[in-house]
Amino acid sequence: MNKQYFMETLRYSLSAMPEKERNDLLQDYEAHFTYGRECGRTEEEVVHMLGNPVLVAQEAMGRWFPTPAPAYPAQPPSSKSIPRTIGMMLALFFKSLFAIPVFAALWAFLVAAIGVATVGVLAPGALALEHFLYDGYATYKVYLAIGYVGVGMLMFAVSLHYGKWLMRVSRSYIGWNGKKERGRIRA
Repeated sequence: MNKQYFMETLRYSLSAMPEKERNDLLQDYEAHFTYGRECGRTEEEVVHMLGNPVLVAQEAMGRWFPTPAPAYPAQPPSSKSIPRTIGMMLALFFKSLFAIPVFAALWAFLVAAIGVATVGVLAPGALALEHFLYDGYATYKVYLAIGYVGVGMLMFAVSLHYGKWLMRVSRSYIGWNGKKERGRIRA
């Protein structure tokens, strides 16, 4: 935020104050900027030291005067932020062209592992159904059903751990994208 934006926001926020008092207060804050410039500070440093102009106005007016809602955004858009935002969105888009198929494959593997585990655990039921429908079964099928149950239980355990890991990775990737989009991560 620069001096002009700070002073315009302060002037607007003090609009309920009598004009003479408002002008005196604005001159005081103008003096802060002059003194800061003499001390070698930038406008942004002085603004940072003074704080939010809306809060400054509320404090100056006290509780007797209502403070109008600011007509300006919290931070004026900088000419550097627009190309950076466009570049960041394009980078996230192209990165997602790679990441979405990878995550789709990882999630598909989880669904397949759960399917295999379910079929393995239900193998004795299929054997019992075969026995009732076709009136008999082969002994080797009993051993296969027992083996499938073991494989199914193992796949359930693997699926549980793999699913927890995949959820954690997916959440962190989505969170990282959100932070990157908001500009909290550099690079």
